[in-house]
Amino acid sequence: MPGVLDAKTRQDIADQKAELIKVLQAQADADTVSEIVAGSGGNEISLFQERLWVIHQLEPASTAYNLAVLWPGAPGVDAEQTVAAIKRLVAVNNILRAGYREQAGRPYMHVFAEASVQIVDMSHLADKAALESLERDRRSATHKPFDLENGPAVLWTVYKLNSSRIAILISAHHIALDQLSFVILRDALMAECAAEKTVTGVWPALQYSDYASWQRRSQTPHGKANDLAWWEKRLAGAPQLSTFTPDHGGEAPAGEALPFAWDADLTKQIALLARGQGATVYMTLLAACAAVLRAHTGQADAILGSPMGLRERPEFERLIGPFVNLLLLPIHLDDDPTFAELIARARDAVLDAHEHRQASFEDIVERLNPARMFDRSPLFQVSVVMHDGGGEAVGGAGDIFSGGAIQDVSWYAAEVDGRLHCSLEYRTDLYRAETISRLADHLETVVRAAVLNPHQKISQIPLLKASEQVRIIKQFNATDLDVDTAPFIAQFERQVVLTPEATAVSFASEKLSYDDLNRRANAMASTLRTLGIERGALVGVGMDRSINMLAALLAVQKVGAAYLPLDPGFPEDRLRFMLSDSGAKYLLSDGELSLQEMTNVEVIDIPKLDLSAASNENPGVLIDPADIAYILYMSGSTGRPNGVV
Repeated sequence: MPGVLDAKTRQDIADQKAELIKVLQAQADADTVSEIVAGSGGNEISLFQERLWVIHQLEPASTAYNLAVLWPGAPGVDAEQTVAAIKRLVAVNNILRAGYREQAGRPYMHVFAEASVQIVDMSHLADKAALESLERDRRSATHKPFDLENGPAVLWTVYKLNSSRIAILISAHHIALDQLSFVILRDALMAECAAEKTVTGVWPALQYSDYASWQRRSQTPHGKANDLAWWEKRLAGAPQLSTFTPDHGGEAPAGEALPFAWDADLTKQIALLARGQGATVYMTLLAACAAVLRAHTGQADAILGSPMGLRERPEFERLIGPFVNLLLLPIHLDDDPTFAELIARARDAVLDAHEHRQASFEDIVERLNPARMFDRSPLFQVSVVMHDGGGEAVGGAGDIFSGGAIQDVSWYAAEVDGRLHCSLEYRTDLYRAETISRLADHLETVVRAAVLNPHQKISQIPLLKASEQVRIIKQFNATDLDVDTAPFIAQFERQVVLTPEATAVSFASEKLSYDDLNRRANAMASTLRTLGIERGALVGVGMDRSINMLAALLAVQKVGAAYLPLDPGFPEDRLRFMLSDSGAKYLLSDGELSLQEMTNVEVIDIPKLDLSAASNENPGVLIDPADIAYILYMSGSTGRPNGVV
């Protein structure tokens, strides 16, 4: 009968009770947050704003979240009219004249009475001088810390230029504006300047604080708890750092950006690859970044960040304020996936993060409580950001400059006129410009290889461009040189001819020229030959450091023999072992080392030799480069000493 539950239906309901309760709870949660009431937000701030406020409390002098943009004024509109238009816009958008203070341990939005607008007269300056002055002011604005408690987070300067032109400089803290907000603001300002009154219908009745209030109410306890539990499980064992290895340090944190662009053909191939893998271009760039990060660091897992601009409802589309949700994108790399598999993992990471977005980044950090670093973002340090290249998010706002790098490295990309235009924003206290330039090359090389063969393992994808491979393999390894194959003693005798009077050796108060040293060594060599020392013999040299010791070493080589250095300070047992083990038949001594009782070793006392009648001409013994020059014994600290030829 209609309206009557039979036994089977009742049992099915009982079996699925938990799931039904979850569905009903989700529907109840949705019903409670569906309504957004204008004016209901009061002085509420969003979760993103609260995070930036905390960072500002920790680092009030930081300019990493500063933004600045220069716009030309509306044609035919003077400075006074422009200022009036700005003030009308600010009057209907509280966030444009808001500062941020704390009450009862919670930050809140404090709305000031009016806008902060200055007028600067540059009408007397020539174009070049005016442009230089504007650039100096823009640079100064990006690097001047905001006092968020005592003034608004958005500042305006209107410049009077020659020929009745004007320029507008907006400097803002990211706590007040995101990139799309600049686009909305510029469009509205141009409309205000043209209308000379507040344009009807331009602004929604909502204020950003209404969105902030709705955002907090939309975080239902049930949904938030489930998402936090999911993130806690997903990030278990995640690395504390997922970043490229710094190449230097010690400077004050600052930021720079390296712009680069990829050609239309590569841009098209990336889109085709993404489409073939059921993914987006952004997901493909995430995969490329993860592959390069693994190649640089060897990490088994990477966590990338993605500051997504989420305007989830139609009412928010033209609302000014920071609609930013930091998404965590963990990607597993340890099993060396193919690039196609890596794209799939990047896609899953994006979809999973979006599905579990009720847990904000701030909530996740609080739940996981990772080791905090004042100089780095928790959980991720490298981000990949894809802007809408249709003109609104990139070109419509003009060139937005920042006062520093928020992350270690941030890769920004946008497709404009069929090409991917990118920039790598980086911390100059961690990376040199040439390191970031190589990183940009590596990203391009990986992507070019991936579009040709997405099914190769990422470990097999080349990281270096052909030119860089040549540089490392050929240029860095260009060690070929002409080697003089003549034995050392022949090279020494050649030097004697070239610089006979130059000082060859000095010791204590004695000094000898090359010619004098050579003559002394020749006399010793001639005498040693008369004593039976010939080519191929091994001669121990146990003498204190002196010029005579050096002459003796040269003399041994001049007769074609090899020498065995023996330190008179060594224990006698060690010296006996070295002589016996090496098979040396002769020992040159200066009287300090006497081992007369050793059999088969003839001791020659150098100071007692009569060299007066000996020849001081080079012996002229033919020596082969392959002949042994000397034998050295290792320390023997781990056992019996070994001789090295």
